[in-house]
Amino acid sequence: MRRPIWMTLCRDLIASVDREGGTSIVLKTDIESELLPTDRAIPIGLIVNELVTNAVKYAFPGETKGTVTVTLKRVPGELRLTVADDGKGIDPRRADSGLGGRLVEGFAQQLGGQVERESGSQGTTVRLILPSRAKTSIPNKHD
Repeated sequence: MRRPIWMTLCRDLIASVDREGGTSIVLKTDIESELLPTDRAIPIGLIVNELVTNAVKYAFPGETKGTVTVTLKRVPGELRLTVADDGKGIDPRRADSGLGGRLVEGFAQQLGGQVERESGSQGTTVRLILPSRAKTSIPNKHD
């Protein structure tokens, strides 16, 4: 069975950090198989890349271990992407102030979604909430 692209992307990001700094970041994923059109898949992939990269770069300063969890779930009317870590947390006022944060916000807006951030001493969670697109059926040519 083929692994969803999101899982491969996340694993590759974690592996690159493990090789660079001798850290041991554990990746947990709960990703539903989801077929998305290219105009949605690319921005979501860029958001995943940015959020996972930020988690492994900033959540565990001075630490050699940590966990990053990525989930992608469809709930009624929404598609929810969540990236969470169990690191030191961030100041919520600075969470989206850099270029990466602005890119995440811009891609979310492009997709008609919103970004929610929570952070504390037990880590940071970033949630991308996207409206589901209505399923379109292919007309039957015999009708």
